[in-house]
Amino acid sequence: MAKKIKYPYEFNQKVREKAKIYSRGRFFNRIFSGIFLPLVVLSAFLLSGMHLVIKNFALNISDFFLVQIYIIVLLTILNLIEFPVVFYFSYIREHKFGLSNYKMGGWFKDFFKGLFLEYVISLITITALYYILANFSLWWIYAAILYAIFILAFHYIFPIVIFPFFYKVKPYKDEKQKRRLLEMVHSVGAKEIKNVVLALESEKSKKANAMFTGLGNTKQIVLFDTLTKGFHPSETETVVAHELGHYVNKDILRGTFFDAVLAFPAFFLVDLSLKTFSQSFGLNGISDIAGLPLFMLSYLIIEIFLTPLENWYSRKVEAEADWFSLEVAKKPDAQVSTDKRLADMNLSETNPHPLVEWYFYDHPAIKKRIEMGEKWKLKNKRKKSRS
Repeated sequence: MAKKIKYPYEFNQKVREKAKIYSRGRFFNRIFSGIFLPLVVLSAFLLSGMHLVIKNFALNISDFFLVQIYIIVLLTILNLIEFPVVFYFSYIREHKFGLSNYKMGGWFKDFFKGLFLEYVISLITITALYYILANFSLWWIYAAILYAIFILAFHYIFPIVIFPFFYKVKPYKDEKQKRRLLEMVHSVGAKEIKNVVLALESEKSKKANAMFTGLGNTKQIVLFDTLTKGFHPSETETVVAHELGHYVNKDILRGTFFDAVLAFPAFFLVDLSLKTFSQSFGLNGISDIAGLPLFMLSYLIIEIFLTPLENWYSRKVEAEADWFSLEVAKKPDAQVSTDKRLADMNLSETNPHPLVEWYFYDHPAIKKRIEMGEKWKLKNKRKKSRS
């Protein structure tokens, strides 16, 4: 017998208290794992001379494959240092708060898949980067252009290569709901989207989501089974309508352009850093592969300052998609219910401190998303009363 879904959903106050504790841990993890730990480790590499030790080790193995061996050794050391933190926050703590469905074997399987992908992408991109560094004085211009091309290529292959690598995907069999979703999608001109698939997120976690993925002929709608099983059909429609907003607003292309624009000054500043400090750390110029930790450290410091701007843009885009969903689905009560259910399901903080939201949040706070739904509902109620 199917589980009855409470609708509309209202906040569970016990869950709200739990979410505050969980959010504090996530905040600490973002500061420690995303900023403090890499800053300390990369600085230690450079100050201790470990970056040169790795280069000598790689040279003893192969001069021809020096760059590739250096990348593999450096990534392996960094991953070994980071592993205890990654394991605690993504496995132990997620289980502690009841968010994970992973068994130990399944977690390690996905962890090693992620490592494999990291090594493949890093070997390709860093090898190309250091070729450009060695052959072009204005390398940072070419690097920013290639960065944009890589993002677009990644979006194209994501639904056919990357996503199935991590998720079991099967056709969505609820024909009635599928037809309703596609009718909504086609009504705004996205007639080329005909594929709706179901991803088995329940094997990994209790978190729910949906997304439009792909570019060109790889476009499709992906629904997580945690969404289809745990949400009211009207709520599911608002989630898909939100993702449809990203598609109609061409957010992949806009986001790629935005990232590329930021990449130009970022790589230019890295260029200045390499030229300024390479000699101090015993490097043979900016294209010396032993300077990779310096490159990574410089980019990380720049990224720390760019993060608020990137997240401001992301929040703007997400707010536009929320408004689009209200305009297309016209179900404000369902959208508010969805926001509340998602907040409790994911243990999200509803009203974070403004500085925390400004720096760390790439989506508007749940409180603001709910207020938007109520605002839209009031606005349209007034319209009806006037007509």
